[in-house]
Amino acid sequence: MDVVVYRAKVQGSYIYDYSLNPKIDYSYLNKFKGVSEIEVITPYLPLYMGKFILRIIKRSISKLSFIIPLKDRRIFKVLKKLNVEKVSLKISEKIPLPDDELVDSVLDSIGDTVVTLDILREKIIKKTDVKELYNCLQFLYLKEKIKINPLYGKKTKNEYCDICDETCEDCFLGYSAGDILIYKNEAISTGGGCNIRYRKTKLDEKLRDYINIIGDFILSRGENLVVLCPPMLRQNVFSFGAIYEVLKSSGRVLYVTSSNDMYSLKKDIGEIIDGANIHVFDGTDGFGDADILICSYTNVPAFKDDFDLSILDDRLAFPQKPYKNIYSVCKRALKTNGKFINISVIPLKFKENLIKGSSSEVQIPPINIENPIPEPKFIISRYIDERTVYLPDISLDMVKWSIREGSNVIIFTPSNRISIYLKNYLTKIEGIKEPVGISSEKNREDYYSFLKGEKTILISSNYIDSIDPIYNINVIVMYSDLEKYSEDVLLYMCSMANNHMTKSFREALFIANEEGENMLRAKSIIRSINKIAWENGYIKE
Repeated sequence: MDVVVYRAKVQGSYIYDYSLNPKIDYSYLNKFKGVSEIEVITPYLPLYMGKFILRIIKRSISKLSFIIPLKDRRIFKVLKKLNVEKVSLKISEKIPLPDDELVDSVLDSIGDTVVTLDILREKIIKKTDVKELYNCLQFLYLKEKIKINPLYGKKTKNEYCDICDETCEDCFLGYSAGDILIYKNEAISTGGGCNIRYRKTKLDEKLRDYINIIGDFILSRGENLVVLCPPMLRQNVFSFGAIYEVLKSSGRVLYVTSSNDMYSLKKDIGEIIDGANIHVFDGTDGFGDADILICSYTNVPAFKDDFDLSILDDRLAFPQKPYKNIYSVCKRALKTNGKFINISVIPLKFKENLIKGSSSEVQIPPINIENPIPEPKFIISRYIDERTVYLPDISLDMVKWSIREGSNVIIFTPSNRISIYLKNYLTKIEGIKEPVGISSEKNREDYYSFLKGEKTILISSNYIDSIDPIYNINVIVMYSDLEKYSEDVLLYMCSMANNHMTKSFREALFIANEEGENMLRAKSIIRSINKIAWENGYIKE
């Protein structure tokens, strides 16, 4: 898609813009602004270059330049620096503007999310040709109904993605480098407003104060809020006060969570907030009138300027999607002055590169904790690497001690291959007689046997096994300094050893070649959670 850059005198001042067809711009500006002519100042250029030139020109405009046009030599100096040929073409020829039927058809085809030009062509090709489609897109752009952006644009000399604001090697949303993205301008709120009712009586008494604090965030000047939760606290009501504040002002909410929690979340919101149109996204359109749109990490569409509040509950995101991308998609879905809430087990201080803008944090206490989460013990050995299967003596002692005491052991490994080697090591070399199971992403049969008590030891390369509460268990994490063990993964793994009814403590061991930053962060978070639990009297003596 190529564009030209032009300038026009409107009501005594000069505007600069880009166009797919400058005759459409002239016809529109002549009809609605009384413009007598426009001047094209560049040849047709790729869209990203046209937008880049326009940005530089607008940056160069002084207060005086709104009255007096930029001197030609200044404009041509900009173009020369970018190796763009200088042009001066006056246009004063009108052509018919697109009719309402075509405009409505194109808007319907764009839908409620971001679409590529190629997809839009396929949707509209039977109704019009490419030239008429381009004219209609330019007309909608002039009316500020839509935005048209290349997937990769330019900021100064660097490329950036229009969705993530980054340059990614592979786009998890499926876009290609040359794609043109089209989406509606800030969506008009369709919320119920005065029809929304808030049932505070159904809220958890222990959490009500925190729910109100988070609700007050919507009325503040803050841009981002991190709601820090202990891993064993699975409630999702923290943000309901904030959701209500947005809905009663006829706003819209995007809620991104685990695919396993989407429908239960819809039910929970419906029990607290009456009158809201709640839609669970299943991969199809038809959610344009939704007050609350619930998506999963793996199926969230690309939105732009559509929502007043975006909530990312990333507590269970670690098995599924890269963090940086999902944060960016949620933030880019917001309208101007929209609010972003991140419900997480990771503190704000560890998210500096993920959440941009002014941010604050509220910490939810571990109200359902009765035992401290065991702080992991670090077992550091130069013999520990993925090429060898080696258990230091202290970890073998833990396995044997657990067997004697009647408790279970789960050992996490970075791959199924290592799990198999480790099982052979334990049973054939160390002579462990108790049943040992292996769990992986492809086969969790032994995991379910472990839950039933049919296996005493489970070796798992499937990190999602750390999410379910299991009683009376000790935890070992092999090669814990590897990057694939993010701090939230390690946090959940240690939290498994928190669930027990005995007076003795359960243990968590991190076995690594060296102390990794992820290990130190996980330990720091656990220590903070336990401190709050002790201070608030949640942990029993």
